[in-house]
Amino acid sequence: MDDVFAQVAGNPAMQIVLLMLTPFVLEEAAIVSAAALAAAGELGAATAFAAVFAGIVASDWVLYGAGWAAGRSRRVRAWVGQEAIDRGREIG
Repeated sequence: MDDVFAQVAGNPAMQIVLLMLTPFVLEEAAIVSAAALAAAGELGAATAFAAVFAGIVASDWVLYGAGWAAGRSRRVRAWVGQEAIDRGREIG
């Protein structure tokens, strides 16, 4: 198992993929990880930035899409309640 982690840790393509997926969990962790990889010379700063940027944009669009889909679901609308939906529309 340690061999697998060692191979992944040194593989720039895998680092880029992981940097793109990390914002789906925690954006700050992706930013710190990208900075650490760039500072250590594992990845170029522009490459690390681009990977995190793409991951953040993708995760935001997925979250937006999930909210959009939930807003059209009768089950979700019934669970949230019309009062809360109306308050949200007033605020937004």
